[in-house]
Amino acid sequence: LDAQNIDQATRVTEMLGGLIVFGSDQKASAMTSAMWDEAARTAWDLVSEGEGAVLDFLFETLESSRRRLGQARPRKAFGMLYTWLESCGATNAAGSIGKLLREVICEKVPLAPGQILFGEPVLQPRFSTIASIAKSEMVGPQELREMLRMAGVEEKPMGAGAYNMVVEYVRAADVILAMKHAASASEVANFLGVSGKVVSALMKIGLLMPFKGTEQTRNAWASKIDVRSAVRLVAFVKENSVTVDEVPEGYVQVELFAKQAVGRLMVVLELIFKGHVSGICQLSGDQRMQGIYVDAVEVEALLQNLPQGLSEDSYLLFF
Repeated sequence: LDAQNIDQATRVTEMLGGLIVFGSDQKASAMTSAMWDEAARTAWDLVSEGEGAVLDFLFETLESSRRRLGQARPRKAFGMLYTWLESCGATNAAGSIGKLLREVICEKVPLAPGQILFGEPVLQPRFSTIASIAKSEMVGPQELREMLRMAGVEEKPMGAGAYNMVVEYVRAADVILAMKHAASASEVANFLGVSGKVVSALMKIGLLMPFKGTEQTRNAWASKIDVRSAVRLVAFVKENSVTVDEVPEGYVQVELFAKQAVGRLMVVLELIFKGHVSGICQLSGDQRMQGIYVDAVEVEALLQNLPQGLSEDSYLLFF
């Protein structure tokens, strides 16, 4: 209570005492002056011992409520103390008790990412239900649960229903990242509008990157491609090409120009995406790589005299 003013200290003492003496079902509006006095006297020893003692009391109160109700329900456990802190919001009107109770709830109660607690969002809760994570991340709960299992994330029950299972949010966040950014080679090929041969070539020269993930997701997504690298390729084409309604004379599709030769295809792709080809156009209405055409004369000249800055594999494969 040292950091609080007299009004704050008095109110905190009364609220804690009300919880101790009259229980969590007691409404502040139904308290009489005599009841407030009794509450303050009862809690004085507790608050005099400092924040550590108050914190221990809050943890014990929540645990007792959890045993009684079958799950941790902060509003039910802390009654008018919780209601008062909620009404104070993010202001400092309640003093340090708000920070203490927030710490207890974040440590022990499953929360939804972004959930407002005493006026401030909980950006990274310790625990969350699969349902709340799926909702906040806009993914399917069934798919999320399957992916969590694949990654070996342990789940614990909280209430009825499969999606009320509780998981550690940090571990679930790694899986969410993989779900959003990891894709199979065929999915990437469809996204880019190219053949599997082009995807393979782009991976070999490092323009499409494997999804690395974290230690827990690495095995489950070992063969996946990081979609963000594919998005960068699409962005490059958009920025470095001219949009046309008809293909100009002398321009050909990249894969056709490579004449089905994998080595030649790899070199051509690297020339394009490392900025050596200026004659690039894209058919209007087709924003994928299948709509890209290059100046055949320019690219052929580059192949006859490869510029510096390409990968060692490109030089070896072409020659």
